[in-house]
Amino acid sequence: AHLSACAFGVTAAGDTEEVTLTQLLDWIGSAAQGDILYRGASSWARLGAGTSGQFLKTQGAGSNPVWADAGGLVLLNSGTVSAAATLDIVLTSYTGYRALQLVLGNFRPATDAQALYLRFSTDGGSTFDAGVSDYNWAYVRFGDAALGGNEDVADSEIQMGPIMGNAATEGGSFTLTIYQQTSTAHWTKCFFDGHLIDINSNPHCLIGGGAREATQDTDAIRFLMSSGNIAEGNWALYGYA
Repeated sequence: AHLSACAFGVTAAGDTEEVTLTQLLDWIGSAAQGDILYRGASSWARLGAGTSGQFLKTQGAGSNPVWADAGGLVLLNSGTVSAAATLDIVLTSYTGYRALQLVLGNFRPATDAQALYLRFSTDGGSTFDAGVSDYNWAYVRFGDAALGGNEDVADSEIQMGPIMGNAATEGGSFTLTIYQQTSTAHWTKCFFDGHLIDINSNPHCLIGGGAREATQDTDAIRFLMSSGNIAEGNWALYGYA
């Protein structure tokens, strides 16, 4: 549809010019994809697009709407891994969240009898902390009609449970929560739980946790097997708003 400028009380020398609704609304200000139009106290105004994951929040009849972060868990990213030495996930875009949660589905080693490892980075994933005493970790597990566990107070990675089998029916699935990853006043700590199938097709349930033994802003994480490649897996990253 086209609108006459005269219909809106706009006059100028020369012939009347027809404008589209889009052209008319663009006069309010610099327009971009994702912007919205709202009525302010005395005139119409443009609200620029928010960031991915935000929602439009009304503040009542006496105030303007704003973009706001959603409460609870917010899906930030997701993907798959296949026949890869590592899975690296950069966290630099998610500094506004109090904690981050990874859901790992059907992670399976390419080489039989391997454990899943975790490491942290402070340079956006260019390098990962791998010193011989950089981490501590512990887990307990029950399965195969037994209760057991393991721990290490000085290690080059966090071990997320016992060894897994590499058959299509084996491997494991985990939930990992990382707390206060941007705080330079605390160690970066994590908690994990999961279920895995070992090399004898026995099931194991586990809970555990670990920490980077240094105060740092952790801005990337790496998953890897104790040896060999990650055969397959899927993952999703969530943030606690």
